[in-house]
Amino acid sequence: MHRGGVSFAMHRLTGLLPILAVAVLWEAVSRLGLTSPVLLPPFSVVIQRLARLTVTGELPWALWVTTYRSFIGLFIAAVVGMAVGLAMARVLSVRWFFNPVVAVGFPLPTITLLPAFTIWFGSGDESKIWLVALTCFFPIAVSTFEGARNMNRQLLWSAQSMGSHGIALFRRVILPASVPFVFSGVRVALPLAVIVTFVAEMVGGGGGLGFLLIYGYRFLQTPTVLAALVAVLIFGVLLDQLLLWSRRVFLPWDASDRARDG
Repeated sequence: MHRGGVSFAMHRLTGLLPILAVAVLWEAVSRLGLTSPVLLPPFSVVIQRLARLTVTGELPWALWVTTYRSFIGLFIAAVVGMAVGLAMARVLSVRWFFNPVVAVGFPLPTITLLPAFTIWFGSGDESKIWLVALTCFFPIAVSTFEGARNMNRQLLWSAQSMGSHGIALFRRVILPASVPFVFSGVRVALPLAVIVTFVAEMVGGGGGLGFLLIYGYRFLQTPTVLAALVAVLIFGVLLDQLLLWSRRVFLPWDASDRARDG
């Protein structure tokens, strides 16, 4: 294996050591009887329950439901947030309208709107999707706005001097320069989408990983509760890595975050 590949693999394995240490400590605390198994079952028991839920199909179906709701909501937020962010950067009247909206909505804990969304859209997919879309809209819009507003002025002037104006300037210069900031906003919004979906499923029901967790809680099945939490953690890490990979594939010219992301 290439030396660089060995170093990369060692770096990844070293990064797993803290997780392995937590798992070993968890197992030891439970096996030594330092806590009740009802409160904290052994880590191995949780992994066994995770495997059983996977084999029976309960976990894959719950994961699919949560993924569907998270991704549809995130997609809506990405499209609308990117459009609004770019418009805010280029059109003064749009910025005047959306500035107070973003200032009020960004710090709002949108999960508190779940009862209202449930009344408006029901307890199924729609309420979760629209709540995710609202939550993720703000970081994506703000990141896109900052990217489009603070782009390299020399690049903009050079394009204008070469005859690019209007739609052509937007398509050839402003949009490509803003895409890395859109990815950054999406990376911030991605865990928010999963968290909001998960909590909404816990509170509002309708299936998904959140409902699986609350079902285990109601019947005091602690291994099921912890298995759902472990599944969410693994799911979140994989999604983040997938996003970083897609950024490297679709934005090979952008190396601004490569050192930090890698």
